[in-house]
Amino acid sequence: MTKRTTLDWVLEIVSLAVLVAIVVNVASHWSQLPNQVPRHYGIGGNPNRWGSKNGMWVLPVVATGLYGLLTATSRCINLPFTVDRTSPEVQQLLLTT
Repeated sequence: MTKRTTLDWVLEIVSLAVLVAIVVNVASHWSQLPNQVPRHYGIGGNPNRWGSKNGMWVLPVVATGLYGLLTATSRCINLPFTVDRTSPEVQQLLLTT
């Protein structure tokens, strides 16, 4: 496993903070939500599909799953060579993607 840089740790903390914020936002507003919420808006901006407020948990569940999947794969995938993050070519790729 490669050693993680300070930037890696900062991005990990930001990712976790956003994930927690998503869950806290849904949970804190749960009692204020009506039983039927708009699920889709048409081109005119009016709701054209309605659903249960339980569907609001889809985003936090998907976000948590993606975070777990990406974290697991980033720790399991090893490159067969080392990457010099300070080389100009790698810096250019990191800044443009």
